[in-house]
Amino acid sequence: MSNRNRFTDAALGVIVGVGIALLFLVWAFPGFRNPAYQQERYQNAKNGETGEYNPVVRPSLWETYTSPTDTYAQWIAAFAAFGSVGVSIWAVRLVRDTLELNRKSTDAAWAAVRHAEKASSLELRAYLAIVPKGVNQLIGTRDVMGHIEVRNVGRLPARKVFIHVRMGLFNERVRDLAKLPVADDLTDSKLAFVDRVVQPGDNPAQGSEDREPLNFISPDEWEFVYVWGVVYYFDGFDERRFTRFCHRYAIDSRNREFDEEPASAPAPTETRQILFAEKARYHQIGNDAN
Repeated sequence: MSNRNRFTDAALGVIVGVGIALLFLVWAFPGFRNPAYQQERYQNAKNGETGEYNPVVRPSLWETYTSPTDTYAQWIAAFAAFGSVGVSIWAVRLVRDTLELNRKSTDAAWAAVRHAEKASSLELRAYLAIVPKGVNQLIGTRDVMGHIEVRNVGRLPARKVFIHVRMGLFNERVRDLAKLPVADDLTDSKLAFVDRVVQPGDNPAQGSEDREPLNFISPDEWEFVYVWGVVYYFDGFDERRFTRFCHRYAIDSRNREFDEEPASAPAPTETRQILFAEKARYHQIGNDAN
């Protein structure tokens, strides 16, 4: 029960208690109803002074409460007041119950509105998924770079999209996120200047900030290539979202077509895939989203 309901019940209790007490006084003590009955005390006192025996004839119980000298009008008013109090109590209770029902109905309506808004945002918002695009040798250089593809699989454009991609060589399966650092959404000043939009169905590609020489992609040097990072964006409902990704490539799965190519060979004139996208594995850590 709310504090408001407790206060209402307490007030009604006080009103009913006072009304019952007043009616009890009126009913139980004739003097309250008919001042003429006070003469009995006066007559007894006078008899005591004069020594005369002039007893007062006390009316019967029925006469006491039905005497024509009684104040019938006050009786009628008293019972009418009592009835009015009862009706008022009943009306106040009805009003209170009606207000309580209205409050519950309003709360339920707002809850339904909030649920609908949440369901709508979850259904319509932008969702950015990250898929691997391999490790590729760049045009005009002997270096390789990790690539990813950003896919908006939601229904609204993703705005202010910041894509941060890293690449590194490791001789172990990385199990510590500290070894796979990404840009911090709250402290990296670069995020404030991004104004990229990814429409639903768009698939923009992005290369890593890091490069490695082609001859490093060798099992004699390293065991794995990791391409990892994070994408920050607004989902269409002014909510900041992120998708974190981590793709692992085993160097043993490399394209062996270029194993025997000497380091002095001319740089390619078109992009060449060194580690194919289908060879990527989603690492057990570093993949998360909200």
